[in-house]
Amino acid sequence: MRKNISRTPSFIIIAIIYALATFVAFDVFNRVQGDIWLKILIADIVATVVIYIGSVVFSNSSVYDPYWSVQPIVITVSLAFQKSLNVPAILCLICISLWGVRLTLNWAYTFKGLFYQDWRYTGYENKTGKLYQLINFTGIHLFPTIVVYLCV
Repeated sequence: MRKNISRTPSFIIIAIIYALATFVAFDVFNRVQGDIWLKILIADIVATVVIYIGSVVFSNSSVYDPYWSVQPIVITVSLAFQKSLNVPAILCLICISLWGVRLTLNWAYTFKGLFYQDWRYTGYENKTGKLYQLINFTGIHLFPTIVVYLCV
């Protein structure tokens, strides 16, 4: 059952979940040794796990939805701080950021609150029953994270 939380408190809750995910991911990023891309991948997966936990707590897989548009911005900004920037890199960063902000604003505009979950996720939940949390984590959270990471 979805939590009956209205729009504004839902935004605040999601912002807290994402802030926590970002904090934990940056902590992991700074602790992991090795190649920058491996560090980003591990931090990205850790952030996804935090967001997954938030989606379980609020019984709503749609908590993950803005991650698609926020994740590329965080990754490219993280890379920008690790590498020396030139004009093409700055232009790429600006384009990805504008794209991500536009998608995030579109999500925010259509977001109804934590009481509403994307109908597709509800369909998966109804079809898979006890296996839903496995589908939720791997199919709704982890796989899209890896796809976006590979695209970045």
